[in-house]
Order: sequence, then structure tokens, then C-alpha cells
Amino acid sequence: MRKIVKIVARMLRLPKELPDKDIKFVVKHFAGPPKKSRSKHLVYDVNESHQISLPKSGPIKQYLIKRIIEIFKLEEWYEKHKKKQ
Repeated sequence: MRKIVKIVARMLRLPKELPDKDIKFVVKHFAGPPKKSRSKHLVYDVNESHQISLPKSGPIKQYLIKRIIEIFKLEEWYEKHKKKQ
């Protein structure tokens, strides 16, 4: 649990660079494994109305990080879990 809290804290600062493996770790934690795909993107089903598509390799753009924060309500989640750390 500590790892996810630390990564979310870094994501909330909206850095220009963040390892893509960290972002994928967070998305997988909240959305589960990606759908099988032959494309260059990993597609995660969040719920009936949201999907997140991340590149399999390469940098993840800041607008996607903002979208992930919004969809998973990571600011609220972080406030609840940072105390438990």
C-alpha cells in the first residue's frame, strides 16, 4: 500500500516526467488488468462510461495523468490514505 500512496502523491504534483510503469501500476490497481489488444495502447475499462488508453511504451502525456486523477478521484483517495501510511 505504501508504494501506491507514494506514486499517487507524485502524480498529484503533475510532474513533466513520471515513469510510465508507475502510472500503469496506479491504473491497474484501480481498474484491473487491461483488455487484450493488438494495438500500441493498453486499454483499461474503468466503468461503463470510462476507458483509459495508455501507450504500451513511451512517455505518458500530462493530460492523461490529469484524466486519471479525475476519473479515480485520486486527490480524495490520497487524503484518506496518506494518514494510514
